[in-house]
Amino acid sequence: MIGNPVNSSTLRMLDMTIFVRGYDRQTKTQLMLEIFLAMSATVLRSIPLLNMSIKSNSGKSE
Repeated sequence: MIGNPVNSSTLRMLDMTIFVRGYDRQTKTQLMLEIFLAMSATVLRSIPLLNMSIKSNSGKSE
């Protein structure tokens, strides 16, 4: 999910937009941090699903 080409190109596009608009470094860092936190929250939400599938797979093998 993190290595998704769509996500990285979107981030690159946002980075360029922020640069072109001429935000100062602090604002740019804050925006990138917020984007990163939003992506992290999405990943964390999918972890319980991954754990469930791992448990069900290990249960079948035993």
